[in-house]
Amino acid sequence: MFPIHVEEILQKRYYLSGEVFKNYYGHDGIENWEMLCRRVADTISKKSPEMTLTYFNMLNDKIFLPNSPTLFGAGVNGLCYSACFVIPMEDSIEGWANSFRLGMKIQTAGGGCGFPLHNLRPKWFPVSGKRAKAAGPIEFMKCWDQISHSFSQAVRNGANMGFLRVDHPNIEDFISCKDKDGEISAFNISVAITDEFMKAVNENKDFELKWKDKVVKKIDARNLWNRICEHAWKTGEPGIMFYDTLQESNIYPEFGEFSTNPCSEYTGFMGTACNLGSINLKKFVDGKKFNYDFFKNTVRHSYQFLDDLIDVNQYPDDKIDELVKLFRPIGLGIMGVADMFIMLGIRYGSEESLSLMEKIMKVFRKTCDEMNEELANIRGPHGYSMVSGKFKNVRNITHSCVAPTGTISMIAGCSSGIEPIFSFDPIMRIMDGEKKAIHEQIKSSIPEVNVSANELSVSEHISVTSIVQKYVNMSISKTINLPNSATIEDVKRAYEMSWEAGIKGITVYRDGSRKNQTLQTKDSYKNTQTITKITPRKREQVPLVGETFKDKIGCGALFTTVNYDENGNIYEVFIRPGKHGGCQSNVEGLARMASIALRSGIDVTEIVDQLKGIRCPSCLVAKQKGVKFLSCPDAVGKAIEHAAKRNGNLVLIKEPKIKEVEYEKCEECSAPIVNEGGCKVCKSCGWSKCG
Repeated sequence: MFPIHVEEILQKRYYLSGEVFKNYYGHDGIENWEMLCRRVADTISKKSPEMTLTYFNMLNDKIFLPNSPTLFGAGVNGLCYSACFVIPMEDSIEGWANSFRLGMKIQTAGGGCGFPLHNLRPKWFPVSGKRAKAAGPIEFMKCWDQISHSFSQAVRNGANMGFLRVDHPNIEDFISCKDKDGEISAFNISVAITDEFMKAVNENKDFELKWKDKVVKKIDARNLWNRICEHAWKTGEPGIMFYDTLQESNIYPEFGEFSTNPCSEYTGFMGTACNLGSINLKKFVDGKKFNYDFFKNTVRHSYQFLDDLIDVNQYPDDKIDELVKLFRPIGLGIMGVADMFIMLGIRYGSEESLSLMEKIMKVFRKTCDEMNEELANIRGPHGYSMVSGKFKNVRNITHSCVAPTGTISMIAGCSSGIEPIFSFDPIMRIMDGEKKAIHEQIKSSIPEVNVSANELSVSEHISVTSIVQKYVNMSISKTINLPNSATIEDVKRAYEMSWEAGIKGITVYRDGSRKNQTLQTKDSYKNTQTITKITPRKREQVPLVGETFKDKIGCGALFTTVNYDENGNIYEVFIRPGKHGGCQSNVEGLARMASIALRSGIDVTEIVDQLKGIRCPSCLVAKQKGVKFLSCPDAVGKAIEHAAKRNGNLVLIKEPKIKEVEYEKCEECSAPIVNEGGCKVCKSCGWSKCG
């Protein structure tokens, strides 16, 4: 029924087994797909029993799938079914504590957190009534980063979004806050760009940075915009949210601003959550036509599924439960767009594709609006419409968005969200010592239809996104993939075109912009698996010049001796802990491996990058005692780096020269990962940064 790699994902993450299976089913065993679909359908339809079979059929046939937490959590005691949360951010000690408390509860239950950081006062600002200065939003992220690394999630990878308005006084530091290796690794960052700022950029004027409507400083708007775009060109971050466009769908601004979740598709109030679901457009291709009647019925049933889910959900906090049921936000979306185009023989981004997308999305939006009013008439409008005095006969404050659908699109056997195909070459995975193709994209018999993400122009990416954005009342998670040759001006154009097109949020990723190259094609993946045997330079019995670094770590002192050869190249490393003890065998092993790498001709920067950023709990706990390093390897890496820079020679032995192809590795299976929909996804094992 499923390819072997998808079956492995389901067995590992989605099917109930062991005690959890026994608690639900009353006997020993392990789930299969049909059982999972029945469990989910039975759980969600408790208040609509007449819909149980309809829900089951949609799930079983993979026509519609809810977000991952619903698939593995439905019916399981203590698990939340929602993926997306916006964390309340209050500018006080109690507010920070509450944000940490909620974040821990949400992420251990499988959710992702969005943090509207501009609600925190700038760094060094005085704290009223206390002889203290504010830490600021970046320090908040650092604190949460350490907290989130100290516990593991029960069911999925937790994602976080740090979201800061462009007029916040700390915006300049925020743009580059992730530059230092190992810091704030648990966060994506995004800048909330205002229309006022874009106007100042276009007119080449100064722009005011404010706190509580008080001007703190003025900056050159165009210079800041250049820095944002340059950073995105270099690293893929920060992403962009267009703040004023985002707020347009907020029909109750008196309650607060709309903020966003980790992948920016959910836009809602602080303290709320949203359950998402996606309709597989691939399923509606009938020959060379799109079946609109079937699609409309599916939208109706999927919409009711998500509304039913709100009432049976198990929220991680009573206040979140209260706010969700007060506003009843849901996020119905689509996936399989690229597959649909290919099956119909249409090139992604062409005029024909835009015309088709417009027709489909008009039906989608009209049906969602009809269901919103219909369910309000049958079940009652959401509570705040009555409380506010602005009565609107709608069941759900929001009803649609487009999520990344990383893992659920793999389960559904379709392309992710509205993303184009990343690569038409099959991705390889080593299974039982054998290389096997696990994902080979369907192709059209018309060559020009088979266009990959990097081959599309910026305008083609944006044109499809802007059509879809018109017909969803929240946002879209979308990555504009650019070739390595793309310029900073290309990034600027992508962002500026997105703003002009009314898109709420966008991310760019230039191929190769991160140090570890993201590779996906069969040939490039094969290259990464090729093992080159090299013989390290022999340890010669000659006098060496060296220097020793003494560093403070969690266990006490650590001494790192770096020796140079006759040419001034770093030749070997010796490491020993101080008198208070430490991991003697571990540091000896570390020294031996570093030394053999150095004598094998590995570039010193590669060795340094592998060691820096590794974390050790004892070092993190001892930070307040003046420990500057994250671990022993981190200290050793920085000592080698310092020695190399001081010696003026970062490249070691010229021969043998090793040509290496690198890629960003999946945290679970080490296969290459891709950037899709503003999220990192492994096409091999199904790991996703966003779940």
